[in-house]
Amino acid sequence: ALYHDHCQFCHGNRVVGGGVVPDLRFMSEETQNRFTAIVLGGSLRARGMASFANKIDIAGAKAIHSYIAYRAGQKKFVVKLSEQSSLPEP
Repeated sequence: ALYHDHCQFCHGNRVVGGGVVPDLRFMSEETQNRFTAIVLGGSLRARGMASFANKIDIAGAKAIHSYIAYRAGQKKFVVKLSEQSSLPEP
């Protein structure tokens, strides 16, 4: 529900991008590893990706990232995320 509440408007229903903004199913490993800094820390603000720190917490970002990885068939990130007890602060 978090992805649909906060991400689908720009990044597409069920993580299928429409071509205007990056299709999250094809995130590079570097982007995967910076996900929290991007979503909560606003590290890509200059490129149009606002921080969502005032709307979701670290657990929410982890859940969204895991959902995106699942939809993309990137099982190593789903497992990696589910094994972490918490994500680092951005």
